[in-house]
Order: sequence, then C-alpha cells, then structure tokens
Amino acid sequence: MALFNFKDKKGQSLIEIMVAVTVGLILIGSAVVLIAITLRSSVQNKFLQAASFLSQDLADKIAVYTDRKWYCPTSGTCGIYNLSKGQGNHYYLNTAVTPFTIVSLDESISLDDVTYTRYFYVENVCRSASNSNITGTYVPPATCGADIDDPSTQKAIVVTSWPFAGENPEI
Repeated sequence: MALFNFKDKKGQSLIEIMVAVTVGLILIGSAVVLIAITLRSSVQNKFLQAASFLSQDLADKIAVYTDRKWYCPTSGTCGIYNLSKGQGNHYYLNTAVTPFTIVSLDESISLDDVTYTRYFYVENVCRSASNSNITGTYVPPATCGADIDDPSTQKAIVVTSWPFAGENPEI
C-alpha cells in the first residue's frame, strides 16, 4: 500500500491562481448585475402597479359619470359624447365637486413622492353594418368607411404616465 507523499508536491502555479481569481470575479460580477436588474425591475413594478391603479380608478370614474350622463343627441354637456375627439384632446374628471365635471387638462397626482399624470381621450366607435360588432374607432372628420358610426358608443382611452430615470413610460 502506497502512501501519498505531500513533500513531493509543489505549490499551485501562478496561472492556476489567476484563472481561479478571474472565474471568481466573473461569477461575482454576474451576481451583481443580476441583483441590480432585479432591484430595478422591482422599482419599475412598483411604479407600474401604482399607474395601473390610477388608470383603473379613472376608468371606473368615467364609467360612473357616463352611466349617469352618457348620450345626448342635442348640444350640451351630456356625458362624453360632445367632447372633442382624438389623442390631442386630454380630459380628466374633477371629483372634488358634485356632480363630477370634465376638465380639459391632464391631472397630476403624487404618490410616494412620484408625480403621475393621467388623462383620457375619446374616440368614436364604428360598427359593422352586417352584425353590429365594433370594428374600430375613428376621429372626425374621418369616417367609418363601409361600417356605421355609432354615436351612442364612445371609446374612452385612459393614459397614465410618470417620469422615471429620464424615461416617460405610459400605460
């Protein structure tokens, strides 16, 4: 039976130590990058959840408002039917007064030291002449083409944005 003799072994070579240090640095660097990405994603999810809440809140308020004052075939302030259409026409609901009123501006809301901006805009709805399904939207003076304009149905699009690291994401 032969015994292992440690006296005959020399120390590790310089190359082996450099390879081990390099592999260790690559693993540590990768872990740091992964942790940074995870933390950034967590912060962005926080903002996205708050923006989603604000968007849903405005959509719910629009639904309450329009259930009460939706369609008005004559001129006047009835629902959202007589609002100017398209992305360039921003509105929000002033809920500080009773009944709610529509304001032609963006609304700024601060949550956790972040200022969110939200608004909605309105587009007309087109329906298929054959089956009455909604086929799309349009902004006057455009038309629905072969489809039919349905003035009793309006599409309200809610947009919420916030500044973050020089970006301006919207939902």
